[in-house]
Amino acid sequence: MTNSAVAGTLGRIVVASGVDTTGRKHGAHAMRHSLASRFLENQVSMPIISEALGHQSTTTTMSYLRIDVESLRKCALKVPLVDVSFYEQKGGAFYE
Repeated sequence: MTNSAVAGTLGRIVVASGVDTTGRKHGAHAMRHSLASRFLENQVSMPIISEALGHQSTTTTMSYLRIDVESLRKCALKVPLVDVSFYEQKGGAFYE
């Protein structure tokens, strides 16, 4: 099957589905991005995602993934409050 045959078939399916694609990419490459992102959201490991996309390297797979804000929030650390005296040390605010 050729690239144009895949693109044509996918295009017909998207049009027939009635999904509004205005201003959005909706080709085979966009579908691969979506698949990789859904796997990541569901905590599928990188080697499995790479294999599903047919990649030999997880480095290649990473180019298909976007930042997952919700997962990043889980990794965020609390920032401790800094006492005012820290900014006033050495004779002035912010070391003036």
